[in-house]
Amino acid sequence: MKKFKLISVMLLTVITLAAQYNVINTTHYSPSLNQEKPVKIYLPPDYYTDSTEHYPVIYFLHGAGNDQTSYPGFVSWTQSLINNETIHPVIVVFVNGDCPPYWGSVYANSALYGNYEDYIVYDLVTFIDTTFRTIPERPYRCITGHSMGGGGSAKLAIKHPDIYRGFASHAGIMNFDTVLTLWQPIILQENGGSPTYNYYWGAGTYTNFIFTGAGGWSPNLNNPETFVDFPYDSLGNVINCILMKWKQHDNSSIIKQISPADNLGIFFSCSTEDQHQLYPTNEMFRDTLVMLGLDYTFLTTTGDHNLSPEMIQAGMVFLDSIMFIATGTNEALSNQHSFVVKFSVNPNPVFNETEIIIELTENIITTLDILDMTGKVLESYKDPGKRTDKIDLKINLSGLYPGIYFCRVKMGNEMVTKKIIKVR
Repeated sequence: MKKFKLISVMLLTVITLAAQYNVINTTHYSPSLNQEKPVKIYLPPDYYTDSTEHYPVIYFLHGAGNDQTSYPGFVSWTQSLINNETIHPVIVVFVNGDCPPYWGSVYANSALYGNYEDYIVYDLVTFIDTTFRTIPERPYRCITGHSMGGGGSAKLAIKHPDIYRGFASHAGIMNFDTVLTLWQPIILQENGGSPTYNYYWGAGTYTNFIFTGAGGWSPNLNNPETFVDFPYDSLGNVINCILMKWKQHDNSSIIKQISPADNLGIFFSCSTEDQHQLYPTNEMFRDTLVMLGLDYTFLTTTGDHNLSPEMIQAGMVFLDSIMFIATGTNEALSNQHSFVVKFSVNPNPVFNETEIIIELTENIITTLDILDMTGKVLESYKDPGKRTDKIDLKINLSGLYPGIYFCRVKMGNEMVTKKIIKVR
């Protein structure tokens, strides 16, 4: 614990501003991995100007052969979405899943790589929630990623629906049966083209992908040459017992443990022209979701395997939508309410205190009520005079239990209501 606190203090000395973005590059100690791990954190534009605001968090998992410094476009796109008020301000944490001896951890607990699943789900979440002004609750924590990170983000959210509200997987492997079948002829060609096959690291791109996956899904420290069990035999056939190990990490298999009651937001995207043939694996995942009756959003794109701006925007908007469902923060009312220019509740979700601003266009007496979900009025405020400027109220909700409440404004015979979310 002392070491953890020391790292938190040191964090303040390593803030770097990348162009106009608030970006922190630092390290922290992971008990699960027993090592220091680097991490990059994006903070929204007003993080340092409003010390009372707390933010949701989205974790980003990179692809094979990359690290936390990859995907710089994700930062610029996120800030653009925030500046355009397309999404709410959010903290984005770029995870480091890079480790030897292959192209990455595949974000699994592995005897070869270390316990990367535990690191991300427990150590990193704890570090972020105790170091930054987050909303440290499941409804405001999501995970996303691309390629290796696309499949990994889906897997971690599916296995830990108590930690993550939802996921956005981009160009990930979503079904192992499909990808092992599609890649089989390519891998055999990379390793000589005819039996007997002796698979080796460096034979080709797809062989290296398989070695990387095997390091997380079928490690074998008793095999000193590669430290993994390769899923194809010397004749080029899939080894069923190895496939069964892989299926413990297969999204199309483990999604069967999810029910609608888990309220897990599911978004995945892939290009129909993905050169690594991952689109069919996403189709198989979709078919499984249909069979299970689970709600999902599947974005089909064109282009190659790269993470496109279209994927980033659609995924971030989806995650924002499931974290902020009609909270009514900073929203102008429709024109049918002629007396009001703007009715805002900020911050929302609320920890203890929130500010409610009502801007009027006509002289009218206004009252504001705070209600619980049964409709019981808990607090009531009345503007004693008639004015044409704004009403600015600071409301303290520290005495209320966490949950959903409603803010109701009455203006003459008109009434509008917004949802308020109270968190711990």
